[in-house]
Amino acid sequence: MTVLEKRLSEHTCPYATQCGGCSLWHLDDDAYDLLKKEIALNIVKQLDTASSCLQETVKIRQHERRRADLKISVNKGDITLGFFAAKSHDVVGIDMCLIMDKKINHFLVSLKETLYQLKKPGNIYAVNVTALDQGLDIIFTTKNELIKRDQAVLAKLSENKDVLRASWHLKDVREYHCLYDSEKATITFGQATIALPIGAFLQASEKAQHKMTELICESLQDNTHILDLFSGCGTYSFPLLANDKMVTAYEGNADMVTAMSNALRHEDLESKGEARRRDLFKKPLDQRLLEPFEAAVINPPRAGAKAQTIELAKSNLEKIVMVSCNPETFLRDAKTLLKNNYKLTSLTPIDQFYRSNHLELLGVFKQS
Repeated sequence: MTVLEKRLSEHTCPYATQCGGCSLWHLDDDAYDLLKKEIALNIVKQLDTASSCLQETVKIRQHERRRADLKISVNKGDITLGFFAAKSHDVVGIDMCLIMDKKINHFLVSLKETLYQLKKPGNIYAVNVTALDQGLDIIFTTKNELIKRDQAVLAKLSENKDVLRASWHLKDVREYHCLYDSEKATITFGQATIALPIGAFLQASEKAQHKMTELICESLQDNTHILDLFSGCGTYSFPLLANDKMVTAYEGNADMVTAMSNALRHEDLESKGEARRRDLFKKPLDQRLLEPFEAAVINPPRAGAKAQTIELAKSNLEKIVMVSCNPETFLRDAKTLLKNNYKLTSLTPIDQFYRSNHLELLGVFKQS
C-alpha cells in the first residue's frame, strides 16, 4: 500500500479544522446520521405532513463524490492547491480528500506538477475535476485570458491516460475553450451513452444518481407520458425511456439539449423521447402545455422552481417527483403543491453532500 492509499483509507480528515469544504467531521457517525435525519424531519413538520412519509436516508460515504472544485493560490512562486477555509478566501492546501473519488485524489500530484510549469500559475483561479465513465474531465477557471504558452502546458495533460478532456474559461464568462479532447468524455444514463458537454450538470455522486433514478422509475411505473423538467442531458429521461415510457424533456442550456437530442437519435429513441430548449424560469410550462402528460419529474437548481411549481400546482398531473439540493427552496415549492390538491406521499433524504450541512431531497407528490 502506497502512502497515498494509506491516507485515503483514513476515517478522519486531517484538514477538518482548517478546510471549509466540509463542516461536520467533528460528529461521530451516529450523531452525524441523526443530524441529517432531523433536517428531513423538520421539513416534514413544516409541511404539516405525517412523518410516516419520511423514508430511510440514502447514505453516500467517503470517496463517492465525483466532482471537485479545487481552488488555487500562488505566493512567491509557491502554489497551494485545495479548498477555501471556512468563511474565507484563504486556500487550505491538501494532498488528498476523503470525500472525493479516489481517481481525483490520485490526479492531484500530476495536476500540481502541471501548475508549476505554467508561466502565470496565479492566473488560474480554480480547477474543476469530474470523474466520468472512462476518466477525468478537467476545467480550468482563469482570472484573465490564458496565454498561448500556458495553453500548451495545460494541453499536455493529454499525456495523462486518465484525462479525457481539458478546457478553460474566464471566471465570469461561461464560454469554454477546449485544450484537449479525447472524445471519450461520456456518461451513461439508463442504456444510453451521452457525450457530455463541457460544464454540463451532473449529480455530485454516481451512487446518489442511481438511487434517485431507481426511486423515480419506481414512483412513475404506472405512468406513461412523462415530463422531465430541468432535464440536463437526460439523467432521468433515458432510464424512464428504458422502462417503455414516453418522455418530453425541457432544459434551458442549449448544449445539454443538443447532447440529449444526439443521444436520442443515436439510440433510436426519437419516437419515444424529445428534448426541447426552454427557460423554465422565464417561461414555465402552463396548464395547456401540461395537459397531455400524466406525471412530471422536476430537478431545478438551488434556486428551486417557483414559477414552474405554481403552474404544476394548477395542473391535473397525477404525480410530481421533485428532486432538490436545497431544503429551503424544496420547502417553499412543496408548500405551493400542498396548497393545491397535492399530497406528499414520500420524502427520501439523500446524503449526497457527505459531512456537510447540505441535504438532497426527493419528494413524491400525488393528486389528493
